[in-house]
Amino acid sequence: NLDPEPALKFSDIYKNLASDYSKLAVPSDWLALHKAMVIHLKNSEIVFRAMADYPKDPVRGYMAFELFSGLLESGTQIQLMFNEKVKEIQ
Repeated sequence: NLDPEPALKFSDIYKNLASDYSKLAVPSDWLALHKAMVIHLKNSEIVFRAMADYPKDPVRGYMAFELFSGLLESGTQIQLMFNEKVKEIQ
């Protein structure tokens, strides 16, 4: 299915989340996690936008699809970092 609407919606969601997260003030010991989250959200926005543009630019869309597994990996790493931070404060 080459319908770009779902990918565009995801891209917009990630764009808004990245914008909101980047405005948050966080303690200095949470900065690395915060930065990783903002980068992950921005990368997700870019990948989903490129997927939505697949009919116009198939090469860029294909590259975005190839990068999708990297998003899954970075999401897992962020979750692990978050779990460690939670353990520190308990």
